[in-house]
Amino acid sequence: GRVVTWGSGAAIKALMWGGLGLTISLLMLSAGLGVGKYFFVGQLSPDLMPKSTAEILFDQVTELMYSSVLALAFLSLLITVAAWLLGSNKPAVAVRGFADDKFNKLRAYLDANKLNTGGFGQFLDRFRSVIAGFIALGGTAGVIASRPVTFEAVLWWLLAVLLAIVLVEILRRPVKTES
Repeated sequence: GRVVTWGSGAAIKALMWGGLGLTISLLMLSAGLGVGKYFFVGQLSPDLMPKSTAEILFDQVTELMYSSVLALAFLSLLITVAAWLLGSNKPAVAVRGFADDKFNKLRAYLDANKLNTGGFGQFLDRFRSVIAGFIALGGTAGVIASRPVTFEAVLWWLLAVLLAIVLVEILRRPVKTES
């Protein structure tokens, strides 16, 4: 067999496709819970209990399952998007180049206006990948801790993660190498 090292194109591609497959599977599972609710309510009402009672009963029993599926779908979607952005395909390279160009211009503007982050910015630049990983883990932990997980909570945590990543990008100061 072939050995795949982390950071190689094959590993990133496998991570992207694996994350996408997991996301689709979890969304299908979420849809399956909705279909299950339809059949559950149909079997119990109106003979054994009122429709609203059957719906409440189903929601109570499956609330934790549904929130866990939603949290895992969010995590797998984040993994998919991050892996795609790390990939070597032309759109991902273009997105990274565009973002790098805009952040470099913003950092240059801030530095010119005496808003340099100095050593702290260099620290952020040196450990940018680790910090981004902790931000992603924090966002995922936040989603999982939001019980029950709602669509709104997922969107808020996604926004918080994106804002934290953008803040790191603005505050970091790449060390200039002299050539």
